[in-house]
Amino acid sequence: MSTNVTIVPLGDVPSDAMASAVAILNESQDQFDFQLAANRVALPDPDIAVTTTADGQSQPGYSWDILFRLLEQARVNASAVVGVLEKPIEKNFFAKGDRARGMTIASSFGWADISTLPASIYLSNTIVHACVWSLVPA
Repeated sequence: MSTNVTIVPLGDVPSDAMASAVAILNESQDQFDFQLAANRVALPDPDIAVTTTADGQSQPGYSWDILFRLLEQARVNASAVVGVLEKPIEKNFFAKGDRARGMTIASSFGWADISTLPASIYLSNTIVHACVWSLVPA
């Protein structure tokens, strides 16, 4: 029996990259059943300033607290849930997981600035990492 993992779009993240990531993951293994949530979760106004450049420039972004609360509300019957957005997140990280809640937040913000690989490859890798982090005992 496979483990259900729901991928939740947060805001206006491109659905083609997320759909490609889900297809890549489902075609390459049978341990997990990755599902793209049917509905996007609207993002509220940003709640923090995030430093996103080497020269210390900041721009509006999202705290872990607000993102994990949104993800908890969007959770459906899944062992793990991964929220994906394309906005800056706290500490300008690309991803963060919460093992106790089986949740991960991933942002593709700035990905194109550091890699020529498509966002779907980054998302696939991050989702696999999230499953290991969230579902494999410490």
